[in-house]
Amino acid sequence: MQFDQFLEKLYLGVLLHRDLRLGFAYRSVGKCTYRLVSCQALSYTLPKHQEHTMTATTREQFLAAAEHLFAEKGFYGASIATIARELGMTKQALLHHFGTKEKLYGEVLQAISERLAEDMGSIRERFSSPAEQLEEMLVHQFRGYLKDQDSARLIMRELLDNEQRADQAGNWYLTTYLEDLVTMAMAVGTRKRSRAEALALVYQLLGAGSYFAVSQPTLGEMFGKPLLVKTRACYENELRRLIRAALQ
Repeated sequence: MQFDQFLEKLYLGVLLHRDLRLGFAYRSVGKCTYRLVSCQALSYTLPKHQEHTMTATTREQFLAAAEHLFAEKGFYGASIATIARELGMTKQALLHHFGTKEKLYGEVLQAISERLAEDMGSIRERFSSPAEQLEEMLVHQFRGYLKDQDSARLIMRELLDNEQRADQAGNWYLTTYLEDLVTMAMAVGTRKRSRAEALALVYQLLGAGSYFAVSQPTLGEMFGKPLLVKTRACYENELRRLIRAALQ
């Protein structure tokens, strides 16, 4: 019993030290890298009654890193071994904390969905009409894409580049968000839109923002960074004109 207690204290001490190192690493490098500090001690499994749960902050860091990998490589391109290596974990530790790659991917999408739902709620509180809500949500999402291209790429992959997983996916985490946008689109305009027409419109408008956001590196090389900077500065106004014209 004393030896078990000693192992438990030693393990928790290592975990605490790891969390401090991870926090320092993330403050130091920001978004420059997603490679976390390695901790082989995670491969040690405590007895069931002594299991140490991952801290909320550390879990958020792991999900952010996983989001980057899934955005960069896609669901099938990001292997368990690659994800574990980039997170600084053993495969066994990764599976212990997240279960499967599918569950990890689901948690990443769930986090994105929750952020979108929170943003949607905030916009609904500030704007009363469906037309205003739809425009502001699309523009807000575009701004977010410019700051966080990983989310933009991952959402595009989930919606447009998901043929292999589509037949097996048990949960579509972005459905509620899309349904809200479709409902707004059906409620505006001089003529009544069908649900299919509203969905087609929403996809076009979402694509107008996300496609530009993820294309910036390519556009910068094709046309030069000075023109890209000017284009980015006026893109939001052009997006608003497009949305208002489409909603008439």
